[in-house]
Amino acid sequence: MTSYLVPKCGIWWGAHSSVGWQAFEQMIGRELAIVHDYTGWTDTFPDPSDKQAAAGGRILYVDWEGKNYATGQPAATWAQIANGSQDSRIKSEALTLKAFGKPIMVTFQAEPEGKASLPYGSGANYVAAWRHIHTIFADEGVTNVVWVWDVTGDTADHGSEYPSYYPGDAYVDWIMWDPYNWYTCRTRAESWQTLGDKVSAMYDWLTANSGKAGNGNYLSKPWGLAEYGSVDGPLRGTSVTTSSKGQWFESEVTEAQSQFPRLKALIYFDSQDVASGRSCDWRVNSTSGALAGYKAAGASSYVTSMP
Repeated sequence: MTSYLVPKCGIWWGAHSSVGWQAFEQMIGRELAIVHDYTGWTDTFPDPSDKQAAAGGRILYVDWEGKNYATGQPAATWAQIANGSQDSRIKSEALTLKAFGKPIMVTFQAEPEGKASLPYGSGANYVAAWRHIHTIFADEGVTNVVWVWDVTGDTADHGSEYPSYYPGDAYVDWIMWDPYNWYTCRTRAESWQTLGDKVSAMYDWLTANSGKAGNGNYLSKPWGLAEYGSVDGPLRGTSVTTSSKGQWFESEVTEAQSQFPRLKALIYFDSQDVASGRSCDWRVNSTSGALAGYKAAGASSYVTSMP
């Protein structure tokens, strides 16, 4: 593995987009280093679009969930995955990725600590499932998978749980989390926050708890943001302006470089979230000002192009 896909300098610039990675690249005027995709338990990956992205030199990053996307319900619980009843599915995917051959980042069930994951099982079930998948991949001789542990990063609600959801240093290559500037787009409104405001809690938690009893050696891993986003809103202390989100984007790379040197990947979530009674527009082109700001951020010399 090429240094577990860690950039030699700077930071990977990636995204998941509801319009597809090709249309997204055309919109932002540059190529992505990482293309992030999501797949259900029974869906084989990478799909043709994923393969096309990887063939062009991009890093493919897939979140493989135990979910049945058609129903929104578990196709397999974590206990079922760990007890061997899903081994044929795991071995089939392992051989598919082995044949794929290119380095690929894989998360097993991102944000496992959230309420949406309750039907799947406990932290102990999650760790057992992750380790079981990892072991089968190793037994099948799969060497091109980079394993990414991805959580919400909400330390206020879940900081005490994270050690029980961490699969262990031997089973994890990257650590990522998913900070969002929600502002007023959900029931529990927040103040307007910069990327730095949102990143710091988990960044500080990992730093403070690394190596402590019951925790992993988090500082031994590269860190990144598997998802992140901002809605439109005001700058702190000012009235609402249409340029707020664009300025949020314009400052994000500077904040990452100056405040969070351990971050090695920024992977944006470009979508409009209208689930669960909320409406959150994360799209980079929600306004012309937002798109201009994102383009400016992507032009920074600190943002690494494709490997």
